[in-house]
Amino acid sequence: MKVFKKNKEYIIMPYYKGEIYDVDCIALNGKIKELCIRLREIKNRFMFYSTGHRIVSNGKIKKLISKFVKIFEINGICDFDVIKNGNNYLLLEASCRFSGSVGVCTKSGINFPAQMVRYIMKMKTKKFKKSYNTSFRSFLVFQKIDNSKRKILLNDYIPHYSKQLTY
Repeated sequence: MKVFKKNKEYIIMPYYKGEIYDVDCIALNGKIKELCIRLREIKNRFMFYSTGHRIVSNGKIKKLISKFVKIFEINGICDFDVIKNGNNYLLLEASCRFSGSVGVCTKSGINFPAQMVRYIMKMKTKKFKKSYNTSFRSFLVFQKIDNSKRKILLNDYIPHYSKQLTY
């Protein structure tokens, strides 16, 4: 409460509990050209990233995003965060950039960065067939840095993601 008393301007929103979705899309002149919806499969609430994604088809989310894209006449790559709260889908965040996990869409069958280049360069675009209900999980592992002969310390290991597990 001390923070709110000191600052005169702040943004606050209610806490929503429910399924969270990441939506990647390419829009041209307010119309969606490519769309991929990923359900976050968070297994550890204390981690700062999602431990997996499931590619899904969801007409209500597609309709919500289509309406937003049309109203704002979006042109280019877009990333949206949507949450299901009860029977409603709420748009939490919208940004004109690739999402941090856009690579999951590539694994499901649609390469957003390559497709966006095709649109920009006015090249023939590819038709993609997405693999629905497929989960993608990344594993954080540690790789030893071999740069000294001193005693091995925790700092001698760097975190990186191993190959994606698909099932």
